[in-house]
Order: sequence, then structure tokens, then C-alpha cells
Amino acid sequence: MRLRLRARCPSVLGEFILKCLTYIIVAFTLCQRHICCVLCMTVVVCFLWWASSDGEKCFGHELVEHVCQEYKEKNVAGDLCDSLCNEKEIDIGSCTSYSDILQIFQNGDLMFSVQNDPFHSWLIDSIVEGTKLKHFVFDVDKHIQSELGLTDTSALMSRIIGDFDLNKDGNLNLGEAQSIWRLLKQPFFLAFYVFQDSTAVPHLNGSCGGISIWHRPHLTTGDNLYHSKGPWPLSLFSSHAYRWTLPAWHKRAKVMLSLLELVEEMYEKNGVRYHLCNVSGLTLYQLPNYEVTLSEEAMMLSSNQVAKRLANITCQSSSDCTLTHQCQTVCELTTGQCTGKLIRPTLAYVCDIMQDYLLFDAPRALKSTLTRLIHRCQNMSMHLPKLDLLHSVVVVDIKTVLWNTLQYSHA
Repeated sequence: MRLRLRARCPSVLGEFILKCLTYIIVAFTLCQRHICCVLCMTVVVCFLWWASSDGEKCFGHELVEHVCQEYKEKNVAGDLCDSLCNEKEIDIGSCTSYSDILQIFQNGDLMFSVQNDPFHSWLIDSIVEGTKLKHFVFDVDKHIQSELGLTDTSALMSRIIGDFDLNKDGNLNLGEAQSIWRLLKQPFFLAFYVFQDSTAVPHLNGSCGGISIWHRPHLTTGDNLYHSKGPWPLSLFSSHAYRWTLPAWHKRAKVMLSLLELVEEMYEKNGVRYHLCNVSGLTLYQLPNYEVTLSEEAMMLSSNQVAKRLANITCQSSSDCTLTHQCQTVCELTTGQCTGKLIRPTLAYVCDIMQDYLLFDAPRALKSTLTRLIHRCQNMSMHLPKLDLLHSVVVVDIKTVLWNTLQYSHA
């Protein structure tokens, strides 16, 4: 019996292995077919979604045709209209972003920005032919005061008229005035325009009608500051995997110095306070020279613009006055209205970024001092006495520590 069992075992085992291999091959073949079907369906769905999102929402070609027709009829103007409409040297590229307030097209390092639902908004906001220049200037002045809270807009008005007066005759024709009005209605246009002297803000290359054209070098030569979730599959091994892909410490210190200089300037520029309502490692970019630059997703807004976006909200506490996590304002309990005073300044959120981006591997001789300064910065709020002075002191102290370390290391 034992001899027979030993003789039969190999054949039974072989049959079992052969059946298992057969089942595996059949299953693999079926799975392959299902996988191929799923992949094909996914590709079709993605294509349809892309086509519908670009065609139905952004309608880029129709937009250009409409603007160029208006340019031909002299209802709009712009220093890049000839290149866009006549010479056909400019292509707005593809739609990369669509939101309730803005459409973004991209071609290389150029960004084309236009107000959402432009045909409707342009129709109801059009300037009537025959409008006197002084009336138009009054309306623009009123709009700027409402957006920025400026009491004296003369310098900014002179700059706007000078930049959009194409024939430099000191007057504005209907097309030039129409274009200014449409651009000023774009979200973030006014804030970016005010900061055109800063390398951290996209540079206005020109415009045509209601289309503003911005140079954003980070689109082709820059990278996001960091992604806290880290690259896959490295993020599977550590929650701090993003740190493994960051530049050397002294290069990151240069990026933070650039960001601190921008935040310092934003805190008050020409009597207006500005904020970044969505500042993060994903909305900030570093250029090859390790200077920081913003994207429109960072939401640079003045205090007045923040307050206007919260104007229709009735509040009982400051938690009701939340535009974004980083732009929560004070509730005026006597009126039940949200104000433009942020509970926590942009600098405090920048120091949150600094902790994740710079502090973890700071040089030993610097780390304790930098830790203390960053924690002091993170604890800033509008409830602190003498906040303006504290804001300046914190910025200067952090910049001094970073600069001294970079100088001594000959970085």
C-alpha cells in the first residue's frame, strides 16, 4: 500500500499543479480583457470630460473670435490685439482652470485670464458710447476705492490711464476705456497690477479687450514649493517623504527670504493691506534663481476685497466670517457684519510653511533661534497689542538670522 501511495502521489500532485496553472491562465486572460475594457472606457470618459470642460465652459476659440470682432469694430483695444487678431502670432492655448469667477488659458509661460461668463458680464457691464471721460474716470475711481479702500487714487489712476492710453494722447477712446473696465472686473487683476514692481507677482505682458495676458515663468521653469503629501511611492514609507525631494537648505532659505520680503510689502502698500487667502506649498512656486512667485490660486486680496466677499454674511461670531481657512475675519458684533480685519495675518501662515519647509533640517547653530522666532510668528493674531510693530520686528528678526547664516556659509 505504501509503495502504491508513493507511486500515485506525484501524479496527483502534478494534476493538481496543472489544474492550478490552467485556472491562473484563464483568470489572467479574462482579467486582461476586463482591464482593457475598463481602460478603454476610462480613456473615452476622460476625453469626453476634457472636451466638454474645455468646449462648453472655457470656449476659447469663441472667446478670441468675439474679442477680435469687437476689436475690429473698435469697441475694445489693447497693446496685444493686433498680434492676437491680425497677425495671429498669439495662441491662447488650452483651458487649464475654470472656476465660478475666472477662466485661465495657458500657452508656454503665458497665462491668459478672463472673467467667467464673459459674454454675459461684458454685455451688462459695457460702457455706453458717448460717455464722457470724466464720468468714466469717476466710475473707475469709485471702483478702485471700493476694492482697495484707497482715499487718494490719483497716482494709481494716472498709471492706469498711462498704461492703457495706446496712442499716448492723454485721452481714452471707447475701446481703451471698455478694456480697462473689463480688466478691472477680473478677480486678482487689480492686486497683481498694484504689485507689478515685485518679481513675486505675475508680470502683465499686455491685454486685448477683457483678456489679460500674464508672464508666469514658473509654468515652464519653476516648481511648486512642496507637496506635503510627498511623491508616490515615497509617501508610502514616510509622512515626511516630501522632504527628500527638497533643494539644499541654503537654497530654501533664499526662497523664504524672497517670500518674507513679499509678505512685508503686502502688509501695507500705499496705505492698503493685502493678504494671501490660499497660501501653501502648492500655490507658491520657486524659480531657478530660488526666488518665490505666486499663482492666482494664492488669492492675493486687499482687506476691502475680503470684506466685500463676506459682506452679505450675517455673523454672530468670527467663525461665521470665513472666506478661506487663511482669510477668517473679525465679526463686528454691534452690526452683525464681517469686517476686513483678519484674525491671523498672512505672515503667521507663511511661518507655518517655513516650519514644514525650512526648520526641520536647519543648521544646528541656528535651529533653536529659528524655532523660537517661527513659533513667535505662528502665534501672531490681530488681538495682540501693537501688532503692526510686532509684524515688522518678527520679519526683520527672521530675515536677519537667515541672511547672517547664508553670508557665513558663503552660500
